[in-house]
Amino acid sequence: MAANSPRLMNFYFSAAQIPELSALSTRQREQVDTLCLQPILLRFRVRLTKFAFLFPLMFTAFSVVPERWSFYQQLVALIAGMSIVYGADHLFDMVVVSLNRKSVAAFVLSHEKELQ
Repeated sequence: MAANSPRLMNFYFSAAQIPELSALSTRQREQVDTLCLQPILLRFRVRLTKFAFLFPLMFTAFSVVPERWSFYQQLVALIAGMSIVYGADHLFDMVVVSLNRKSVAAFVLSHEKELQ
């Protein structure tokens, strides 16, 4: 999962509280996402850590549904489990971006002319 939509990018940028990004337009933020955030989020270490974090969560979320529950109870439990995993995925990406906010700010400052 990456910050591909502008709405998600705004969430990541505001959560990371990078002041250099507040002056950028949506198009410039998309460039920062493509050139800086995507390589950070697609690193092998980050992907392996994300897998190690999300796999037990997915296993737990989908294995706690008792078989004696009705179909609708199981469906609600599975939807809730998918929502938890989806939210945890976004939370993990937000934490990674927050931990790398110095490098993102340095990228914005060093590529200021290219982003115009």
